[in-house]
Amino acid sequence: MNEFPKTAIIIPTYNSYQILNIALQKLKLLKQQKSFDIFVIDNGSTDKTQGIVKLFKNVRYLKLPKNYFASRAINIGFQKFSLQNNYKYLLIMAHDVFIEPEAPLLMVNYLETHKDVGLLGASHYEYNTPILRTTGHSINQITSMLINFTGDSLLNKINHFSSMYMISTRLYEKLGGLDDVLFPMVFEEPNIGERVLRAGYKIRCCTKAKIWHPIEIKKNKIPIVQVREERIYSNSAKTYLFFRNRILYMSLYAGFFRFLIFYLIFNPIIFLYYFIKVKQEFKIYAIKGFVDGSIFALIKNKKYIEKQNKAILNI
Repeated sequence: MNEFPKTAIIIPTYNSYQILNIALQKLKLLKQQKSFDIFVIDNGSTDKTQGIVKLFKNVRYLKLPKNYFASRAINIGFQKFSLQNNYKYLLIMAHDVFIEPEAPLLMVNYLETHKDVGLLGASHYEYNTPILRTTGHSINQITSMLINFTGDSLLNKINHFSSMYMISTRLYEKLGGLDDVLFPMVFEEPNIGERVLRAGYKIRCCTKAKIWHPIEIKKNKIPIVQVREERIYSNSAKTYLFFRNRILYMSLYAGFFRFLIFYLIFNPIIFLYYFIKVKQEFKIYAIKGFVDGSIFALIKNKKYIEKQNKAILNI
């Protein structure tokens, strides 16, 4: 009898010890616990994150010297802990995701019986409710807007998941991990989804697996309603990447003519719509993001973006 495959659960985090604590408490309840090892990659938090993680004896912890953002933290953790050598699957999850105890087990079983699936997600519910938020997403290749799916009949149209997904460590290594230069965060999930599809694999949702995504804690309470703008414009880096990475993604995957339609018609509307919502101190980063995204779309030079990352994001 073959041994049940092991899975590494990797969680990037930054200054969110309260919600991380609850997420780790939920992970203590996983079914077939011995098959899942947890790795927290801390992007240089200055709060109580390290102390909280030390309370969980089954969690391995890596603290980075500064905030490298989610994609690079995951890549560093993957290499540092040599996950490709000891685990068959990699479960990537945000620090504010709550997992049903059976979910990872169901997802592993799904991948074991669907060898053509390269990326697998779960049914994503609103926190503390039975309301199904999504079973996967896609990006409209003309408008760049998010398309949300909740029905089984549309699962073949999915190109990414938000907050949590599972991939084999072999495929993750083959793809070179997340693209932490172009997409340190924001559009990093649809980017790896497109790369999985182009590698010849399918993307599916294990609908029986359930997760809840509360987003953040405010005043020690978990809000049911999330204001998206607060997530996008909470700091200069998020603002810059939100306005930049939409253009990067579309320039890579939309195709020439669809990108032109997006850039000349839809992107100006999207830019203005969100720009007026940006706090005054962050507006310059929105403009920088638009400019850098446009330059990359023209020259397709990854080194240019790498240079801007160092100058603007300090990574």
